[in-house]
Amino acid sequence: MRSISQVGKQWSTALRGVSTAFGGRVGVRSSRNPRLVAMKAGGDLGQGGGSLQEKVEGAREAYAGEVETNFAENTLGNPDTEHIKKPPEKIKEIIGLAKKRCIPCEGKDIKALTESEADLLRKQVPGWKLEKAEGNSLRLNCDWKFKNFVKSLEFFQRIAEVAEAEGHHPDLHLVGWNKVTVEIFTHAVGGLTENDFILAAKINDIDTSDLTSKKKPKFWA
Repeated sequence: MRSISQVGKQWSTALRGVSTAFGGRVGVRSSRNPRLVAMKAGGDLGQGGGSLQEKVEGAREAYAGEVETNFAENTLGNPDTEHIKKPPEKIKEIIGLAKKRCIPCEGKDIKALTESEADLLRKQVPGWKLEKAEGNSLRLNCDWKFKNFVKSLEFFQRIAEVAEAEGHHPDLHLVGWNKVTVEIFTHAVGGLTENDFILAAKINDIDTSDLTSKKKPKFWA
């Protein structure tokens, strides 16, 4: 049986071959993108070298210093291993659902989105979830919690201004004294259309920093 070191040498040789074919480097993007932890054939491009396994696999875990720099702040990881690359915040000024306008549905041949179509758009409106009403018609829902009753009603007012501007209106629910649920769907089709996700994106852009309680910092013993 071949030793691990022999396997490592063979992998290293193979990687060097690929490295030569691509100008002497494999996966070198760290100079252009400081968030990328890149590996070179036979070793780590960053500081600290790298173990045999790291050299063979061509990647490694981030060092503590790299984590402290927040180098991966734009990466959203999900427990189901679905990793979504979060686009830069400024891109919303150019493209995205929040830049679109709702269009009138009455008298037009507009059909409700299928569940798979709706789920694709849902990924563009963080915090919102798909739910089924009676007859399996889809709804878009999101929950908020505010400081008090007055702040909850103030959030309703801010949503109302957005809804009036778009000509598309959500269902607003106040549960207790500070919990808000917003439900959106297109009544004309009895389900979801792109309008609902456009409105959800615009609601997400509403500044609620003055309506919510400040989170207390956590202290560990």
